[in-house]
Amino acid sequence: MQSSHPTARAQSRFGGLKTQVLPLLLTFLIPAFGLWFFDRAESKLDDEVRESLLAQVATSQNTSPEEKKAASDFYQSIKVSQVMASNDPSMAELQDMFEPAMLRYANFRWGKRISLACLSSLIFALLFVGAGVAWSLRSQESLYQALRLSWPVLRSIAALQVLGQGVLAVALSFWVTALWMEVYYIKLIGICAILALSGVALIYKAMLAKLDSRFDQMGELLSESQAPDLWARVREMASCLGVQAPDHIIVGIDASFYVTENDIWLDNQQVSGRSLFVSLPLLKVLDTQQADAILGHEMAHFSGEDTTWSRKIGPLLQRMDIYLAHLGQNALSFPVFHFLLFFRNLYNFSFGKMSRAREFRADKIGAEISSPAALASSLVKLVAYCEYRDKTEEEIMLHEETKSRPEMALRLEQGFPGFLSDFSKNPTSALTEVHHPFDTHPPLRDRIQALGFTMAAICAEPSPDGNVSASWYDRISDAVGIEERLWSQQEKLMMDVREVNRAMSLKPETEDDRQLIEKYFPEKIFTNPKGKVAILHHMSIKLCDWSEPVRFDQIVTMQLHDSWPKKMLHLTYRIDGQSKTVTHKFPAEIFHCENENLLDALGYYYGRHKNAEEMDQKR
Repeated sequence: MQSSHPTARAQSRFGGLKTQVLPLLLTFLIPAFGLWFFDRAESKLDDEVRESLLAQVATSQNTSPEEKKAASDFYQSIKVSQVMASNDPSMAELQDMFEPAMLRYANFRWGKRISLACLSSLIFALLFVGAGVAWSLRSQESLYQALRLSWPVLRSIAALQVLGQGVLAVALSFWVTALWMEVYYIKLIGICAILALSGVALIYKAMLAKLDSRFDQMGELLSESQAPDLWARVREMASCLGVQAPDHIIVGIDASFYVTENDIWLDNQQVSGRSLFVSLPLLKVLDTQQADAILGHEMAHFSGEDTTWSRKIGPLLQRMDIYLAHLGQNALSFPVFHFLLFFRNLYNFSFGKMSRAREFRADKIGAEISSPAALASSLVKLVAYCEYRDKTEEEIMLHEETKSRPEMALRLEQGFPGFLSDFSKNPTSALTEVHHPFDTHPPLRDRIQALGFTMAAICAEPSPDGNVSASWYDRISDAVGIEERLWSQQEKLMMDVREVNRAMSLKPETEDDRQLIEKYFPEKIFTNPKGKVAILHHMSIKLCDWSEPVRFDQIVTMQLHDSWPKKMLHLTYRIDGQSKTVTHKFPAEIFHCENENLLDALGYYYGRHKNAEEMDQKR
């Protein structure tokens, strides 16, 4: 909903400026400052060399006044920096004369060149990729082509920026203090060098990172023999739209319907091709006409080639996300992170706009296959069911005992009719969106209005409830058995997660509590390449050369310091009964237990301890 208040609009514009444009400008900071600084440094050196030469001419005893004037005029007419940068062979003699300053001039000259290369590539990226984003708004194919062409450019420029700005940062860390304060700091130069190298390493890791395209879904394949009528109806819809019917129908208990051409994993079974996912719980609350409207909507995504373009576009966006995840880990690469993030958000806007447009198109076709009223009422039920399920799961996970069975299916069936009635009367329901694993959807109100209704009119229909007299659920053999198996898996997962959450929030005050904590936070022994041992307990940590363990409740601070060649963890703790603190420094990352390193494990165990302390205070 857009605000009509001038102050609200101004705040919105300022918020967009602050969160998008200002971080983008950070990318220009180092090269822009580098260009200005090295140009000033070069001019200053020119002045110093010229003054020195003029002083030598003025004090020369063996030169006539005419020769002195000619020499002074010559030295005042040239810039030594231009002489040193020249490739003209006639300048070789002059360049030899200024050889003592050659290295400094080379430094400043290359500093300017690298700065200009960084700035010009950033401007090129803004123009080229910006044009691609504008082009991407035309169609799904345009979006794919724009991403396909823009991503190699962005990837190359990101690598150039990390390398170039890293070199500039190291050079500036020396020359800024050397020229302005006539001193340099080895530690500052070393820190910048380490950050620059780690930034390059992160880019290299991002280049080698593999896409994780696996999509896991809890569900079962529905054969034609199990639901011949449903399969026939889906094929009939596909034929009406002139598209190939799905290769697979998958039934599950997630609160959504969707189609995809991506591979889906059902446990260890890989399902390839065109798939339609159908929610069994939702089929129970939708009558056949309402379900037909939803199924027609999903078939429309096949007719619009939405699934084809999503399959092509998704990996490109995922690759961009991998680069963002790596670049965000380093201080020097952080400006480049914001540069990529700016374009990622622009393409996300384009993809979202396209996704919403195709949802409206699919709604129109779904309404034609069934009826506008059926689709409108099914959308209300679908959105209400999603919200009710989320609230029910949250209540179970946060407020119930670990060992009690959730009984989700029973709760949803019994409570949904009453919730649906309340949902229909709630004015905020109009802004709710449909859950979907791949796409964004417009708000419910906009979709209802596009069908020619208002929320008030749809919700004013007599006795909206979750009970239906006839549904596709009834025409699936063993639908009850399938649903029971899937709910059993889901409830076991919920109980396991709930038990882990309880272990995360407990202090070991009883034997049962201690056993539960040790079930998920067992004692682990880590070793480094030299055989040194570290023992991690759910309440403490001890390295073999420490006199005693350090309990987590003794720890004052834990800080990770960039050091060469290894990062060092500084663990500061307070000795019992004293105000004195002691600091242990050790490279936690090189200690391993199977495939886990000590740094990550210690963060997890110590995080559990702090969470338990916080929860205990709240109690």
